[in-house]
Amino acid sequence: DGAVIVSSGQRVEAGAIPLEMRPIDMAMHPTGKFAAILGQKTVFLLSSEGVIPDSTVPLMTGAAYHGIKWTPDGKRCLVSTEAGTVRELLWDGSMLTAGAKIACAPESADPKKNPRPGGMAITRDGKKLFVALCDANAVGEIDLTSNKFVRSYPVQMLPFAVALSEDEKTLIVSNWGGRQPKGDDDKAETAGALIVVDPRGAPDSGTVSLIDLPSGKTVHREIVLQPTEIAVRGEKAYIAC
Repeated sequence: DGAVIVSSGQRVEAGAIPLEMRPIDMAMHPTGKFAAILGQKTVFLLSSEGVIPDSTVPLMTGAAYHGIKWTPDGKRCLVSTEAGTVRELLWDGSMLTAGAKIACAPESADPKKNPRPGGMAITRDGKKLFVALCDANAVGEIDLTSNKFVRSYPVQMLPFAVALSEDEKTLIVSNWGGRQPKGDDDKAETAGALIVVDPRGAPDSGTVSLIDLPSGKTVHREIVLQPTEIAVRGEKAYIAC
């Protein structure tokens, strides 16, 4: 009937588009006509007809676990990489080409420490990028007019996704690893960080950080375990856990 059985045993209904690799993340182009797909070592474009011919661009490094976003004008696609940088891809209306490598830490930072960029949010004017820095337990702000790192906002453990409120005054961050462990908490290492776990060794905390951008003040809210992607509609944020 046209369905596909994938390697995990999941049955994907007819109408799905089979690919020759494992897609990690995707971002719809502002026109709505196609999407950029983040693969393990490439980015390519996909329409309802399938992969767009000659649209694949190698990243020259592995992709991150999450993170791809178009700028509002549709001319730049930004991708998180496992090398600790954000890779810029340029779209001229017919071809996607490799652009700049954007640092996710200040120039004074230890080059051996990988901040592990992940999910992103971009302001409506296309001038600021906010990116979750998983191994830094922070969100980085990047000036997209100069491609320069501006500052970081501390959050909690293993930030995964970032979203802006509709008035762009609040940054919403899902902390995959939850709150910082306290002295008497059970702890276990995951992704290089110590997180709070239950007696079975499973994660036992999930939080969201709310950053007031004008003041820089941050509050944290305990929610369901392992929060990941965020969608904002009006005065509410919806978070996959």
